[in-house]
Amino acid sequence: MAAGNSLAGVVILAGGASRRMGRNKLLLQRDGVPLIRVVIEGVHRQLLARASSVPTIVVGPEPTEGTIPPAGFEVEFTREAPPGGGPLAALAAGIAGIGESPGADSVVIVLAGDAPHGPDAMNLLLDTLTAIGTHHDAALLTDAQDRLQPLCAAYRLQPLRQALDALGETFGRRMDDLLEQLAIARVPDTIDAALDIDTPDDAVRLGFTGE
Repeated sequence: MAAGNSLAGVVILAGGASRRMGRNKLLLQRDGVPLIRVVIEGVHRQLLARASSVPTIVVGPEPTEGTIPPAGFEVEFTREAPPGGGPLAALAAGIAGIGESPGADSVVIVLAGDAPHGPDAMNLLLDTLTAIGTHHDAALLTDAQDRLQPLCAAYRLQPLRQALDALGETFGRRMDDLLEQLAIARVPDTIDAALDIDTPDDAVRLGFTGE
């Protein structure tokens, strides 16, 4: 891990309704591997490369056959209460599972369960936060239209928790309500890490099928 930050955990949001897909998109497969497992395995590889042992929390349904995490990689599954509260409520549930972390330099990575290349951005996001120092609370990827991608991001844990506490009720609220409270560094997504799957066309483009 880059000097100056301490990785406290990884949160993967995987509880969406998949309305535009018309089926559970997290079970779409590439080379026989479901999408959600592709993301989990990507996080596993990144943590192994960093020799990091931190909580990895998936906010979504309990795993089914074929989506169980790799052997030796502990993943906690949780849900926002009640389920269906949206990404902000899911994020709050995931952060609650991180536990207390000493030091103001603790960072959490937040990824989307439907973005198969999201884990590839972990080093970039963590290194960005290290380089810019404590003047920023988070580093978020931005897409080609310069739109912030809050589910492909690194957040300093202390200001993130403070912002969530200030919001109070998170059910049904917008992610923008959270971002407005944080000093954000914008990181261009030059590796297409934030590309997600919302529609059948997206799935085809990223190599996933229903088989």
